[in-house]
Amino acid sequence: MLVVDVILYSLITWYIDKINPGPYGVPKPYNFMFKRSKEKKCDAASHTSHAAGSKDNYEIPPENIKIGIKIEDLRKTFNRGKVVAVEKVDLDIYEGNITALLGHNGAGKTTTMSILAGFIPPSGGKVIVKGKSIFDNMNEFRSNLGLCPQHNLLFSFLTVREHLIFFGMLRGLSMSQSEEDGTELMSSLRIFSKRNEPITKLSGGMKRKLCLAISLMGSPQILILDEPTAAMDPESRRHVWDMLLASRGHRTTIITTHFMEEADVLGDRIAIMDHGQVRCYGTSMFLKKHFGTGYHLNITKMDKAPELPITKVVKEHITDATMTLSSTSQLSYNIRFDEGPRFPALFSDLESRKKDLGLTGTSIASTTLEDIFLKIAGGKKQSETTNGHFENANAVGNGQRISGNALVIVQLKTLVYKRVLTRMRSWISTLIFIVVPVALMGATVFKMMKQENISDQPNLLISLTSFPVVQVAVSSDNQTVTDVIKNQVVSGGATFDLTPAGTYLNQYLAEKLNYSLVQYEKEIIMGFQVYNGTIFGGFSRYFTHSPPLVLNTLANTILQLASPSSTITVYNHPLFVKVVEDICDLSSNAPVHVFNFPVNVIFVSLGLMFLTMNFISFPLKERVSGAKQLQLMTGVSPLLYWLSIFVCDAAMYLLTATLMVSMIYVLQTNQILSDSGYMDIVVLLFVLFGASGIAFAYFFSFLVKSSVIASVLFILINSVIGTFGGGFLVILDGTYTSYGILRQLLSFNPLFAMTSALIHLFSVMYINGTCLQCGKYCKTLDPMKFLNSGPDGLHPHGINSFLIFLLVDAIIYFGLVLIIEYGILKYIVHLVSTFWIKTNIQHYFEDPDVASERIEVLSNQKFQDIDLAGNINKPSILRVNDLGKKYNRKRTAVYGVSFQVRRGECFGLLGVNGAGKSTTFKMLTGEEIPNKGDAKILQFSLKNQKSKFLSQIGYCPQFDAINAVLTGKEILRVYALLRGIPSSLCESEVSRWIDIMGLKEFADRPCGTYSGGNKRKLSTAMAFIGEPPVVFLDEPTSGVDPVSRRKLWDVVSKCQQAGQAIVLTSHSMEECEALCSRLTIMVSGYMKCIGSTEYLK
Repeated sequence: MLVVDVILYSLITWYIDKINPGPYGVPKPYNFMFKRSKEKKCDAASHTSHAAGSKDNYEIPPENIKIGIKIEDLRKTFNRGKVVAVEKVDLDIYEGNITALLGHNGAGKTTTMSILAGFIPPSGGKVIVKGKSIFDNMNEFRSNLGLCPQHNLLFSFLTVREHLIFFGMLRGLSMSQSEEDGTELMSSLRIFSKRNEPITKLSGGMKRKLCLAISLMGSPQILILDEPTAAMDPESRRHVWDMLLASRGHRTTIITTHFMEEADVLGDRIAIMDHGQVRCYGTSMFLKKHFGTGYHLNITKMDKAPELPITKVVKEHITDATMTLSSTSQLSYNIRFDEGPRFPALFSDLESRKKDLGLTGTSIASTTLEDIFLKIAGGKKQSETTNGHFENANAVGNGQRISGNALVIVQLKTLVYKRVLTRMRSWISTLIFIVVPVALMGATVFKMMKQENISDQPNLLISLTSFPVVQVAVSSDNQTVTDVIKNQVVSGGATFDLTPAGTYLNQYLAEKLNYSLVQYEKEIIMGFQVYNGTIFGGFSRYFTHSPPLVLNTLANTILQLASPSSTITVYNHPLFVKVVEDICDLSSNAPVHVFNFPVNVIFVSLGLMFLTMNFISFPLKERVSGAKQLQLMTGVSPLLYWLSIFVCDAAMYLLTATLMVSMIYVLQTNQILSDSGYMDIVVLLFVLFGASGIAFAYFFSFLVKSSVIASVLFILINSVIGTFGGGFLVILDGTYTSYGILRQLLSFNPLFAMTSALIHLFSVMYINGTCLQCGKYCKTLDPMKFLNSGPDGLHPHGINSFLIFLLVDAIIYFGLVLIIEYGILKYIVHLVSTFWIKTNIQHYFEDPDVASERIEVLSNQKFQDIDLAGNINKPSILRVNDLGKKYNRKRTAVYGVSFQVRRGECFGLLGVNGAGKSTTFKMLTGEEIPNKGDAKILQFSLKNQKSKFLSQIGYCPQFDAINAVLTGKEILRVYALLRGIPSSLCESEVSRWIDIMGLKEFADRPCGTYSGGNKRKLSTAMAFIGEPPVVFLDEPTSGVDPVSRRKLWDVVSKCQQAGQAIVLTSHSMEECEALCSRLTIMVSGYMKCIGSTEYLK
């Protein structure tokens, strides 16, 4: 049957997976097994290009070009048709071409790619490859498909090399071939030096390279690349371009990107999507000719040069010039093609007034692909809206902010509000975590109250016929008696075994025993010895009914010697025991009845383990995602953060515990437990376990980085030590006295202490409850004593030690949580490692500008400069002094960087992947402790006033740190309140930033459903809301479409003008030129140069 079960449930699992593959996969119809496989060929019309129809924005392709992938009327809706992601997409992807699919965030690009890859099923339409629908032949289509998804889908426990071998073998390659191809790809993508590194040690750009390498394993004919170069530095990005261009003509490639230059370089044809529809499709030249927007006049200026005089000069020559970009160092204007003849006079005027206007450079450019994108996606209209909204930047002044104790109260309420919302959005799992422990508590009480009564049972015939294959040994000196016994044995179906003459029965049985103990136990049921007129009967203790069988045989022997035809038949008639015993019967049987309590309490122990396991997930996810770090950087103290989580978790626990305790009143019989007088101790036990169990769960959340792994380890450890260990040790305590030290050690596990205490307490409550109700003489016990184990223990059910341990556990684990959270443990490890790795970071030759910056920082003087208007700049807000990080004796990530950022300045931190930018950010945001140096924001030091230092920073990390179940509006409200914005102004501030970032359409949707670009916009808004003095932006526009990117640039420029200091890392050189007042380029942990973009050029 086990084999049948394996086959049956394997088939059921396979069938369910086919018809309901979950969120990723194309489901088959319920009757797919009974449908005949037919190859559906498309008709002739399917070979006709869509451009041949009525779509004016589609370029007509050459006649001899072949269609590789034909998309017809593709549609995808979500939320029962309420949300349309892809609407009637018609597109021809040509063989051997690279087709670029562009669109704003949420336009439907990733959804379309996911449908093509078989991740999600379409709501309508079809996709044809080689005359077959891919939805009917998905396995065949996937066999030639290489996929690089938008998000890195990698195994944390595998190295780079192991990933490539694994996916190569999945492709059907041999292990040696997989390793050979993988080595070639690693070399081509310049990640060979990282081949033995685990994924957790790779930068974002390195992970993207690995995902691209995986998609190329096995040389697939079709390649789908969803933003493959996101997070790559410019050098790596161009190298990837060369790789893809080299394969042009050999494979059909579809690529999505938000880099217009990338689409222009790679795309043989370019499709632009907007709100789920393809708006245009053709070559780059076709789109530029069809949607040309004119010339772009780019003027670079000094940071403090006013904008109006420059714009006035431009308008004097070209009256309808439209400004498209305004930043502290650059202005851009759009000019119609027919205004070209006016350029000489304009350039001459600008050059003659260059010093007066504060200009540093002028250039002109024709229509770019980004201009086309902005025009089609409605970028102009959205930009105008953004500018209008942002005129009220810094609407919440410092004088209006909440501070002091009032801010602490608001922060606590806000964190509780966030936790409650998260609970409400996952109400099904919350309900399960409440119902299961209550049900298991009910099972425990029911089992404790159940009496082992024997009901009426059928009669049992006591005869040899009930025991097949048994032997009866007989030693006799009387043949007549021997014959009578033999007749009974043979008629009963047993073997008659007569001992040799002169051999006594015991001697014969001893020989049998020595020959084979197993055979003796299974076969010898009884024996007889007849000697001098006396018959001796012997029974076997291995057969329950052997004694009555011996007596009946003896009785029949005596009877049949007198009357051979007579027999005596024996039956076992079980006595009927009444089902309901009176209370005195229960009291007298109570000491024996409670022997089963260790087994019964296992149920409630498992319920408590299941309940406390629920408290691991939330803090673990917030820690791993970085959301907790962002909240602490708003000025929230670690103590307040954990207090808010504990308040919410304790409320859920107390509700569950109340229901669990109520099960005692509901399911007990005769009020035995409640009348014992110890219900208050039960409540005390649950309260103490709540504190210690929750604290243990919080401590456990620091040990791993995966909720699944944490849950498995938590169940394993608590099951072995807490549940079964507690029950087993209680059983041993009744017999032995030598387990005291072991019990005390295991009591540092709260579940062990709780399980042991409940077993002893319920035992006392049952014994005392029955005794007090009976009223007759009986002995009661006092559980409020220290346990004395052993058969003669004075207090065999004392629980005082367990109560003390539960209290101590709560203090210990909450203390450990705060020690870890306040960085004490990390600091101790840091001091030890610093001594071990000897952080004598040497400085090499420095660029003169870098050295000058270092001297300026060391001089501790206010950074002053005079602008064109004669105003003195304000002192620097951020001052980084000789900051360095060394991870081990061989690896130094950052060699003593020094720079400062003034008020209203955007400082760029540039470099290739692995240059030390992210490590520098981690040191400045408190994630890593620097081995040397310090940093200051205003008067607050990173080394000595870390909490206040971090509270001055708004941070947009490289990877989005958001709560997936909250909406964008709710998340921004949380961060606004945490930064001290009054609740009366909070809604308007949140709405303002939602409008600024273009998230109004998605504001009330859970942000876990956002596209990658919209998540980046939300993360940026989280950094800016509340107007912190310094804002760190780590690749804020990675995965953001050009429309939103330009809007973000405008936001950064306006924030600079409002006085905020901004530190930016980016792989977009255009972005750095548009935003950065100054920048530095890092190489291998060093600052190689520093200055303005014009100066560095």
